[in-house]
Amino acid sequence: MNVELDVEKRLQALVVRDRVRIKEFFIDFDKLRKGWVGEAAFRTCLGTLNLKFSKVEIDALVNKYKIGNSGLVNYAQLCDSINFVFSDLANPVGVIENSKSTANFTDTEKETILALIGAIKEQIVNKRVLIKPQFQDYDRTNSCHVTGEQFRRVLKELKLIPPTEDLY
Repeated sequence: MNVELDVEKRLQALVVRDRVRIKEFFIDFDKLRKGWVGEAAFRTCLGTLNLKFSKVEIDALVNKYKIGNSGLVNYAQLCDSINFVFSDLANPVGVIENSKSTANFTDTEKETILALIGAIKEQIVNKRVLIKPQFQDYDRTNSCHVTGEQFRRVLKELKLIPPTEDLY
């Protein structure tokens, strides 16, 4: 896998997990809102994120989004590729498909999880259910995290229960 693709996958997972807006880090350096910043500013912005990047990873991103020989880097293009996870075309589990968190699942387990997530998503869309307020009731610290039992309780309240107990 390309180094920059791996870094982008990690950034996408960060954006989904922590609800971070990557573009906000770059706006301070882009006063004219053109969509590009200098290479040093690009490196600084990546350094302020909650991920540890190696020099090779940052260099790969700089080279991928560099604008000619001007010394400028197109951060808007990076933000668009990172924010792709929020589009309807993105597969919800595909964002972290190659990350370390799914390495212990077998292919059949991954397929089962994808099918289950797809079925729950379809029910949410068809029933026009808002699930975020239900989860916010249990998230007292606004950390976007709930316990497994709270997750199960929300699914039960919204009648989005998986067909078997094993799928929980």
